[in-house]
Amino acid sequence: MQRYMTFDTGDKMYHLGIKRANPNVISGGDPDRIQRLADNFLEGVELVRNRGLLTAHGMYQDLRVTAFSTGMGPASVCITLPEVIEACDDDDMLLLRIGTGGGLQPQLGQAHYLVTDDVLHDESTSRKIMGSTYQARASEDFRDVILSTANANLLVGQEAHVGQTVVTDIIYFDADGDLSRYGDALGMSMEFSVFCALRDWYKANTPKQIQAGNLLRVSNMIVPSEYKLPEGATLPSSEEVELAHIKTGLDSLVRMRQLE
Repeated sequence: MQRYMTFDTGDKMYHLGIKRANPNVISGGDPDRIQRLADNFLEGVELVRNRGLLTAHGMYQDLRVTAFSTGMGPASVCITLPEVIEACDDDDMLLLRIGTGGGLQPQLGQAHYLVTDDVLHDESTSRKIMGSTYQARASEDFRDVILSTANANLLVGQEAHVGQTVVTDIIYFDADGDLSRYGDALGMSMEFSVFCALRDWYKANTPKQIQAGNLLRVSNMIVPSEYKLPEGATLPSSEEVELAHIKTGLDSLVRMRQLE
């Protein structure tokens, strides 16, 4: 454990209740997603529950992984993610968010993957961390690995897209507003800009060397979809889609470490 900004509350982080974290980190807003990840993919699992949040430590293909639920929205990530970063004694960290988002382009369909390149900021939290001109962007090598892994793991009816995604802090209001301001952005979600901002804050102020990536799955279409399922194809079940999303995230962590 290395304290830089989190409160000194002894040998546990105050909100997550964790004493340690592994350097290969995967997160989701939903604690049920973390439970599925632990139940279906990790070996030697240790679970920590605190304040409605869930953290799982374990092994995936010889890789030490920590998976945790962030809670929802930029402000929540600003609490939970620093606790994971500082609970890890290893300075070389991978941070991967697997989450859901709303589709903003008509060529997209339900369960398509969106791999973030850069962020269109419609929230203020990340710029409070890094300054008013801050531009969040995924770590380039990590982005490429996530995209290639997603393409390798596609189910029937899925496609993988890479580009700009919107981060908002009032998703229902922004999704119901004037969408033209989002231009060609692929989709809308609520957290990844803060992952980038914290990555860059820790790089600038500590020995931490962090890479951050984002793998979204379209959970709903904010604009009407024009995507057509291939003739004769049957959509996989929601459980199959969820597990494939989790596996793609974990496989991306493995492939990143194989590049070293």
